[in-house]
Amino acid sequence: MINQSSEQEKSLFIGRYCYLKCLSTTLRGNFSISDVEYCYCSVGSPNGTEEEQIAFFISGIPNPKLLDGGKNLCHGVMDIWVGYKD
Repeated sequence: MINQSSEQEKSLFIGRYCYLKCLSTTLRGNFSISDVEYCYCSVGSPNGTEEEQIAFFISGIPNPKLLDGGKNLCHGVMDIWVGYKD
């Protein structure tokens, strides 16, 4: 379940293993574009059992490089990223 709260154009997207915090938000047409701070933790282990290796691989999807350093992100992208990380 993704929790989303907003306060004066600031949002926090929280998942079980990750979060995105909007640092600043601007409007571009009909879209809100934000610069964000993000963090996630991997689960499993690259050297553990087969299940731990699979969990470790899956927890790396989607790659944080898709967030392009947390610059100029649409709120829809942030919501989807947190959902996939969970």
